[in-house]
Amino acid sequence: MKKHLFVLLMLIPFIGFAQDSTAVVYKLTLNPNIQWQNFADGVAKLETDSTQTRMLVFAYSDDCGWCNRMVDSSYTDVTIEGYANQNYIITKLNVDDSNPYPFKGANVSDAEVAIALRAEWSVPTHLILELNEEKKIKVVGRIDGYVESPEFLRMLKFYHSDAFLNQSFDDFKAAGCQPESCK
Repeated sequence: MKKHLFVLLMLIPFIGFAQDSTAVVYKLTLNPNIQWQNFADGVAKLETDSTQTRMLVFAYSDDCGWCNRMVDSSYTDVTIEGYANQNYIITKLNVDDSNPYPFKGANVSDAEVAIALRAEWSVPTHLILELNEEKKIKVVGRIDGYVESPEFLRMLKFYHSDAFLNQSFDDFKAAGCQPESCK
């Protein structure tokens, strides 16, 4: 009995990895109403546009089901479209894309930037970036995983309003910030 159990336990990892010809293949299609930019262009705008002080980075993978769901639900919400377009430089970062592009005198890829920002392992991930006093990119916020539209809007407002500087997100919510009412 113990021998059969041992053999069964040894086979379990291989059972889950069998090829399934009916597997779903995703191809992420970003909402065209969002003013998406690539990472390099977003950083250039952050450095030169005094009206935009924060950048929202959407780290994703084409084959990530939760990334697709985030795009299909939260990013198609017209309130989020308007708020994000008005208050953030919105960039996309495909963690699987290894095609190099010029960035600050070097050639980098989205995959390399994702590693540098520690956004390569868990997607979807949103990062809120700003420039520090030395004009270096600084991560001021991180939103991991899929987030429903009302909560995502509340999080965007939390970082845009600078509330994160002196309170936790839970305190921000407890203070009565509803997605439609807070800044």
